[in-house]
This record gives sequence, C-alpha cells and structure tokens, in this order.
Amino acid sequence: MRINKLTPFLLMLLFLLAFGSLVTGDLPLSTILKDKSTLLIAVEYLRLPRTLLAILTGLGLGFTGAALQGLLRNPLADPGLIGVSSGASFAAVLAVSFSVSISFIPFFGMLGAALSTLFLYYTTLHRKGILMLILVGLTMNSLLGAFTALTLNFSKNPYKSLEIIFWLFGAFDTQPLSMILLILPLLLIGFFLIYKSRKVLDVLSLGKDFCENMGYELPATQKKVIVGTALIVGPLVALGGIVGFVGLITPHILRHILKVKPSDLLLPSALLGSILCLLADISIRIIPVGSEIKIGVITSFLGAPFFLYLILTKKKAFEDYDTN
Repeated sequence: MRINKLTPFLLMLLFLLAFGSLVTGDLPLSTILKDKSTLLIAVEYLRLPRTLLAILTGLGLGFTGAALQGLLRNPLADPGLIGVSSGASFAAVLAVSFSVSISFIPFFGMLGAALSTLFLYYTTLHRKGILMLILVGLTMNSLLGAFTALTLNFSKNPYKSLEIIFWLFGAFDTQPLSMILLILPLLLIGFFLIYKSRKVLDVLSLGKDFCENMGYELPATQKKVIVGTALIVGPLVALGGIVGFVGLITPHILRHILKVKPSDLLLPSALLGSILCLLADISIRIIPVGSEIKIGVITSFLGAPFFLYLILTKKKAFEDYDTN
C-alpha cells in the first residue's frame, strides 16, 4: 500500500476538521475558554467522544468499503448497501432488548456483521453481476429491518424504543469515551486483517482464476476480509448506528482521481470517509433546526443520488469490473 500524493492533503484536512469538531457546539468557544472546568467537561465528555467516534466510523466505513469492492470485484459493494450494517444494528438492538450489559453490545454488533457478510459472500460467490449483489443486499436490508422493527414492537419500554429508532439513523453524540476506547482493539485487529490481504486484492482485480494460478490462497484472504469487516463495522454500528453510503462514495471518488490499485485505495478511502463523517457531524450542529438532524440522513442525501448516478451512467464499467 503506497502513500500517494493525495494522502498528506487528506491528513491535513482531517486534522483541521477534527479541531473544528472540538470547538463547534451549543456552547460558544468564548464561554468554554473562560472556565477551565467547563472546558474540560465540554471537551472530554461532550465533544471528544463525538469527534473520535465520527473519525473512527469514517475510517472504518471507507476502509471496509474499498476492501469489499476489491474482494467482491464489484464497485457497488458497501457495508450499508449490502446489508452488513443492518445485520450489526439488528444484533445490537436484540442485545439491548434482552438487557445485555452495554459493554457487550459491540460484540453483538460484530457477530451480526459477520453473519451478514458471510451470507452475502456465499450467496453471490458463484453468481457474478451487480444485479445479484443489489438484490441480495436489498433483501437482507429489508428482512433485517423487519426483524429490528419487530424487536422494537415487543419492547416494554416505548421511550427506549423511540431512543433506539433515532439512534439507528446515526448518532455520534450518545456514547461515552470509555465505550469508544473499548472497541479500539477490535477495530485494530480488523484493520490489520484487511491490511494483510491487500496484495491479494490487487491480484484479484485481474480475476479469480488468475489469482489462484499465481499461487495465492484465495479462501484465506476471503476469510480475513470478512472477519476484518465484521470486527470494524459491527462495533461501530453498535455505537453510532447506521451511517450509509460512506463506504460506497469514498472509493469511487478516489478511484477516478488516483487511478491506483485496490490496495492503494484503502488508506485514502479511510481518510476521506473520516472527512465526510466529520463534515456531516459539524454541519448538523450548525444547521439552525429545532433538533439535530441525524448523521445517516445527511449521508443518505449525499449518497443516494450518487448511487443512482452510478447505476444509470456506469453500467459498462460495472460489467467490465465483474468479469474475470
């Protein structure tokens, strides 16, 4: 994975937006700076967890989006679009409904993401084409969404159900710093597993048969990417809800700018994903509305038209991408 010329610029922009996120909120910066205790409370308990979760969510979705597109050789692969995020959210909601300890909810999210990814992979393994991926993904999203709604219907606490519904649309402001730090080891393992598979993703772009003829162990790589995706997406969805289309948009934007191998898209996609999540989170804090717009609403407004544009204008490119 090479460091391309765009990476330093993305890093600089990410740091600037992270600082902007820390100083943006209901309390004006001038008020916070007047009192040291107020500054510590605002940063440590309110803005730092929110900023950190936005960065990690963007990193995870951008990174796994690029990896899944390389593994499935399909430019429409995205954790949210193909049902991985829905699996994680359903498992997390199920854990909450059974009053599971809050410390274990990320692990349920990870399990849900893993099962969804495995189901998606093995149902589309021998059936190439975008249509199959979309149909399976839409079916999974619909079915898991129905199960999630059914679980909420059986909840005995309507206020808790309403809180979960709003959380499902994406929210970075509901988790303490301790919970975010708890999932860091899982994320690091997931990033490492996918990073170790980067060379095979490059060879796989030339076709599965070519990859096997070169002596690469394709099943091992597939397992690493699937497990890595589950370790990253599951805990992040369990904490921040579903943030759609980030994993779809970022690799596409960078692929047209950089013209590089799939492995070289991993880091830039992760950085751009964080930038998009931070921009969305900052924007909902400064838009003058009665209550904050959810993160998933903002990313859907950006991603859904982009997704439609890809379907309508890039059909030939997708067919080429899918061939051996």
